[in-house]
Amino acid sequence: MNKCSSICVVFSTETWQAVSKFPAPNCEHISFVPGRRLLCTWRQYAVYGLQKTTPEPNLHVFNVDTGEKVSQFISTRENYWFENFDVSAYEDNNFFRVRIYKQKLVLKTMSDFSLSPGQPPYHIVCYIPASSARPASARMYACGLTEPVSNIIASRSFFQADHAKMHWNRKGSAVLVMAVVDVDAQGTSYYGKENLYLLRTNGEGCMVPLNKDGPIYSIDWHPNSQLFCVVYGFMPPKAALLNLNAEMLYDFGPGPKNLVYFNPFGNNILLQISNTLVIAAFIMIWALKDKKAICKFIAEDTTLFHWFADGQHFVTATTTPRLRVNNGYKIWHISGRTVYEYKCPVGEEIYDLQFLHTPGEEYTVPAIPEACVAASAHQASVSSTSVPGKSWVSFQKFRRSTLPRSRFDSFILQQSVSELIVHNKRS
Repeated sequence: MNKCSSICVVFSTETWQAVSKFPAPNCEHISFVPGRRLLCTWRQYAVYGLQKTTPEPNLHVFNVDTGEKVSQFISTRENYWFENFDVSAYEDNNFFRVRIYKQKLVLKTMSDFSLSPGQPPYHIVCYIPASSARPASARMYACGLTEPVSNIIASRSFFQADHAKMHWNRKGSAVLVMAVVDVDAQGTSYYGKENLYLLRTNGEGCMVPLNKDGPIYSIDWHPNSQLFCVVYGFMPPKAALLNLNAEMLYDFGPGPKNLVYFNPFGNNILLQISNTLVIAAFIMIWALKDKKAICKFIAEDTTLFHWFADGQHFVTATTTPRLRVNNGYKIWHISGRTVYEYKCPVGEEIYDLQFLHTPGEEYTVPAIPEACVAASAHQASVSSTSVPGKSWVSFQKFRRSTLPRSRFDSFILQQSVSELIVHNKRS
């Protein structure tokens, strides 16, 4: 099957049966609408057919429960949702809008922006590219319903930047701005050059000092919004834990690593080492309180990663087009034990995998006995491939006991399949 025949399948994590499915030809991105049971699919903006002069709608919105298309648009660029968007859909399906603020900010030379998550008051960071008269800059503005968006709360200027990437903390009280130079004039790095800056809603801002030159590979905020971790530097790179004053609290030391993910509770941190040639991910789980590694294991052919809401399980997946063979996904315990594994049949591919977070029963901070960690880590080091029969039994137990219906009410797989896949066909 090819990408033109791809479909989206929504599964319930309570029954692990399909809830709905709908066609998504040429789809490249999928995203759940925060707080709503809606899903957006996006494909490239294009005109199909010689007789047509206008493009076909490439941004589609579907109802997760029924698979019904709610609305569709023509979008010339990739779109994304913010957690604080107010979405309104009408019965005739002819009007679908996003309402944010009554005020607007006009910056003629702005090339990118990022809106803060969390609760009001909201803030927006805009990136202004460099010109002959001024350097590039990142500016933070306060967004209100009545007051004009004009006063700059915080800003930083930088002379070397082709574009910028913004990383907000969960509360929306601080943002990390990574200024990126695509080509390193000194020729020291193939990946260009990056500098990291911290802007806060209280007006403070500074450059984040990193004690090793080289690229910045990954950034992730702690769920409490007070800490963040950065993976940076030439090989072997370093990983460091910093606070809101850009002060280094802990150095994980040099070693092969290029990705970092905090679990939802922030008590464990995952450092992933991906070999770009064979995509063999070497994963390390660290206990943040004790500052020590509790588990190390290998997840073969990993191109995608997501934490579960319970903070002690996560999923890795092999997806197309990054890797067109051996597509599938695994659910892991933080001890390194494979809880469940699904391998795609021949001719089937997975393009993306996303979880829908819904309100419900809250989880408690996971505590893992050292003995359990040691035993599970040893088991994972022996073999990371689970036996199908045993993995299904453990998966059923995992689903009933440790994954009650809560924040993960359903998840979606975008696949190139002609028939629906139901995971519980095995007895």
